[in-house]
Amino acid sequence: MKTKFFILIFLIYVLNNAGFAQLAKNSWSFGFGGTYPRFMGIWSKAYSGTENHGAFLSLKRNFSENVALRFLTNYNYMEAIYDFPTGEEVASVTMGTASLDLLYYLSPCDPLSPYLGMGFGAILFRPKNAFEKHLNT
Repeated sequence: MKTKFFILIFLIYVLNNAGFAQLAKNSWSFGFGGTYPRFMGIWSKAYSGTENHGAFLSLKRNFSENVALRFLTNYNYMEAIYDFPTGEEVASVTMGTASLDLLYYLSPCDPLSPYLGMGFGAILFRPKNAFEKHLNT
């Protein structure tokens, strides 16, 4: 029982440990995470499969408190199950994105900091066994 208590206290300390951030001017930030995307059919009788997953990475350079440049990349894999009178078919979509954005923070020192952004990006979209067969190419 004591061991579980000490593990719990250690995890709380590790998860709540705050690091010191850099100043907003001339700073870098790195972000990453996972996603669990879900498919939803609007015009067809389709529902989401269970093999959905995704991840993202971001790298941001702050030039001042208000201006930053961000590179963001994202990967998603989603499955859809179509219910036909003849049986079920599984379709999947693999999607990768990359973008480079210029961000302008309106109020950089507030707890809630809205920003304006503009940039460009690319999307790689690959369906497999799509409901409409011409989309496979």
